[in-house]
Amino acid sequence: MRRSFLLPFFFFLASIAACSDEPAAPPAAPSTALGPFDANPCAHLRGGPRGVHSAASDLGRAHAHARYFGIEKEGRVADAHLADALDAHEPSSPEAVTAYAEASSACAAAAEPTALAQARVEIIDGVAVVTPGAGALVLPSEAKAIALDVRSLPEAEEAGAALENALAAIVEGDLAMFDSTERKCNGQPDEVWSLSATPVEQYGCTEMRVPGAIVRGFATETRPLAVLTAEKLTPLAAQAAAVLRVRKGAFVIGDSVPAEIAESRWFGVGDRGLAIRTRRLSAGASPVGPSPIPDVIEADVRTSDPIAALASIDWAAERFAPEGEATRPRIVGGVRPTEWGARGDRIGDARAALVVAYAATRTFFPYFAEVGDTIDERLDEALAMIAGDAARDRAKVLSAIARFGEALHDGHAFPQDRYRGARAGSSPVALIPIGNELVVAVSGAPDASPGDVVVSIDGVPAEQRLESALRFVSGSVHHAREQAAQTLAVPGKPIVLRGATGALRTVTFTASAAPPSTFGMYDRPAGTLDDLGAPDVYYVTLDSSSAHLPKSADLPAIKAAMAGKRGVVLDMRGYPNAIAWSILAHVAPQTSFGPYMAELQVTPSTRAMDEMPRQYLSSWSPGRQGYTGPVIVLTGANTQSQAEHWTSFFRSRQRGKVVGGKTSGANGTITGVQLPGGYALTFTGMIVKHPDQTRFHALGHVPDVEVEPTIADLREGKDTVLLRALTLL
Repeated sequence: MRRSFLLPFFFFLASIAACSDEPAAPPAAPSTALGPFDANPCAHLRGGPRGVHSAASDLGRAHAHARYFGIEKEGRVADAHLADALDAHEPSSPEAVTAYAEASSACAAAAEPTALAQARVEIIDGVAVVTPGAGALVLPSEAKAIALDVRSLPEAEEAGAALENALAAIVEGDLAMFDSTERKCNGQPDEVWSLSATPVEQYGCTEMRVPGAIVRGFATETRPLAVLTAEKLTPLAAQAAAVLRVRKGAFVIGDSVPAEIAESRWFGVGDRGLAIRTRRLSAGASPVGPSPIPDVIEADVRTSDPIAALASIDWAAERFAPEGEATRPRIVGGVRPTEWGARGDRIGDARAALVVAYAATRTFFPYFAEVGDTIDERLDEALAMIAGDAARDRAKVLSAIARFGEALHDGHAFPQDRYRGARAGSSPVALIPIGNELVVAVSGAPDASPGDVVVSIDGVPAEQRLESALRFVSGSVHHAREQAAQTLAVPGKPIVLRGATGALRTVTFTASAAPPSTFGMYDRPAGTLDDLGAPDVYYVTLDSSSAHLPKSADLPAIKAAMAGKRGVVLDMRGYPNAIAWSILAHVAPQTSFGPYMAELQVTPSTRAMDEMPRQYLSSWSPGRQGYTGPVIVLTGANTQSQAEHWTSFFRSRQRGKVVGGKTSGANGTITGVQLPGGYALTFTGMIVKHPDQTRFHALGHVPDVEVEPTIADLREGKDTVLLRALTLL
């Protein structure tokens, strides 16, 4: 188009000149001067690659870096920006990306192609103009100077390698890239349990200094350098320009370079993307800490045609270090909230709650390799659950968070609504699955008995109800079934039961203020099992919720009572406390050890596991082993977390058999993230495996002897697991 327009135009000018007595003036050269420099760093961002996941999950990835590694000390501040942006826009829309940038410190731009051209060298006005790309670079010996052209350098991994090759080709000796200050986290800093009586302080985010890489230059002589820039650069190109100016005194020809662009990471979101600032670059150390590079690397020549400007450069001019203020925000350690966030019922709060749940688990959930990584698809599904007015219904939002959490298959994944109204009451019965049946295990209702089989709930077959409930319960298969079953006997709904005679009856339960629990359903006081024909076997429950849990003052008597007994049964079908560890130390050697454990170590660019020191029983309880006779431990689906940790110590020295059901498969310190609107999601924050490093998560301990209660056992009040244990002593 341009060529077909200009040629006739020049012929027209020539014809006028031929008919005129005055010679024609030459056409004015186009201006190469740039307008005033825009101080907004976002005006100088060139986009990187488009998103490769769903738009909502790519937005979640970007937000994770803003929340955990960006300039905000408290993640909830970044979350508020996200909620504001999503209040008017779907997370999958391009407008959401723009709104997010406008509400926060992020920069938005259209995605750009990332194809890398061939590397090339051109001699222009005696200057070797080097364009990074694929292939080798050979610099002509006659070049009086070298100019690195980063104007079209894309934001891509292969572009980073090409840039390093180009830098190595043009510099003599070593080129130290910038040091940086970044944030490093060893897990999701707990924002939920730490507001209760049991704070979790294991995880946190701290400031760290990252030494810059060293590029080994192989140029055989030192020649003046320049870097050719444009008004918009990718973060990779901006960093290259800054480091050549600061380290090598290169002339900056084109436009000035904001440090914030060089300090950002690009995240493609659909056809657009976000640059999130995750570090502060420094040129070296000073007595008061790292010396940051200036906020703006000033161009020596501001021009839209840096190639043409090469001829005007005084290559022999003395070069000085760039000057300028460095007032942009620092990257500092993160701060956990000390209180719950405010209630929010906007559409944006609900959408942001799910995106933040995604951001937290994408960054810190450690078990995707074991359970599968499906949270991208699950985020889209959960967002669809709160479309329209559903986003203002707190119960529906909580269900969507639960549905998202189910994809983790984590027994520690619990959705919470801090501002949920008080419940009218709970079911007076506790149900458990036995085979394909849903069965009453504990009853506080006069019209239901243990062993009654649930046929239907509100007209829907019980098995179908259980399958529906499982969609919102996270954990191992066996643990999730137990937990889902306990949500189904809803007060006020007609329930059809089948009793011992096979007759059907319909009941409607009244809400109970003190709901029964399957925890402790078989508990009994500590002592010998005379009523079971085993007066020489001593039994102790270790469930901290049991009314029969021993107190510290009881320990001397318990230890004395174990002496000389044929066997000891320790009931770990619940959750322990310090008493359980003291009792374990009495029956197991101090050299008993725990499972393999590791913490995540996450930075803006890396995610690695850091193995933790092996724990020994002596660190939990210094007591000396006093009982060396046979010991059996009872387990079940309620054996979870610290209870499983305890069981690992018991099994480490083959101290005795484990009898009962599989444990939950959710060990490791729990953590939690507050979500916009007053919601939260908890999950396991670290890796735990068996001591031989085989998988534990969502599998649990498999007992030496597996025993599950039958329907007949429940009707007869028989503790089959305990009875089976007695046959092994």
